Amino acid sequence: MKSIQILFLFYVYLTSCSLKKQNIPVEQNTEKQEIVKNFGIVTYKSNNCGSLIIVKDKDNKEYFLSPFPSLDPKDYPEGTKIKFLFKTSKRAQSQECNKGIPAILSEIEIVK
Repeated sequence: MKSIQILFLFYVYLTSCSLKKQNIPVEQNTEKQEIVKNFGIVTYKSNNCGSLIIVKDKDNKEYFLSPFPSLDPKDYPEGTKIKFLFKTSKRAQSQECNKGIPAILSEIEIVK
């Protein structure tokens, strides 16, 4: 019986030494990421696509966004410059229109 107690104490000693936690400082990123709005031009000239937004990236490369839901021509006529936020959508493109990246727009403002 005494040997079992000694083995148990020995086991407790070994496990307690190996389980000591080290205090490692963790740096937290407290900087807030700035949300930048995109600029684009509304167009309806592409066949069967409804509205498209022409956007230029940092390298002045042009690409198209296909907003969902489509923008209303009464509110955003052809050539209207807008400022907006967007996230890409997982919706499939229609067979009639495969131009543009499907996107959901938010915080849309008309730029004058």
